Amino acid sequence: MSNKPVMSHDPLAAVAESAADTETPAGDTVLSLPDSLTIVEAGDFHQVLSGRVVEQGELRIDGAAVESIDGAGLQLLAAFVRELVGKSSVVSWVGVSEPLAQGAALLGLEDALQLNNRAEAA
Repeated sequence: MSNKPVMSHDPLAAVAESAADTETPAGDTVLSLPDSLTIVEAGDFHQVLSGRVVEQGELRIDGAAVESIDGAGLQLLAAFVRELVGKSSVVSWVGVSEPLAQGAALLGLEDALQLNNRAEAA
C-alpha cells in the first residue's frame, strides 16, 4: 500500500483565505465572507467562524463577495449571528451581495442575520 497523500493540497486553505479578516482605518475588524457559502463549504467555514466570536464587541461582516449561498450557508450565518448577539456583541454589515440578500429574504432570515444593520464602509 502506498503512503502517498490522497490530496496534494489543503482543502481548508481556500476557505480560510477567502474568509479573511481585514482592518479598517478606524481599527475595526471586518470579516469578509467567501464567494461561495453552500453546504459544501459550510462545515469548513464553521471552523473559521468559531474563531471569530467576540464578546461585548462589534463584528462587521462583509458579504459583498458572496456569489453562491444556500440554506446551509444561511443557517450557519444565522447561528453565528445569534451566538454573537447572545454574547452581547454588535453585528453590522458593510456589504451584502444580491444572492445573500435574496436567499435571506426567501428563508425569512433578514432579521436573524441583522441585514438591516448596515455599517459605513471604511
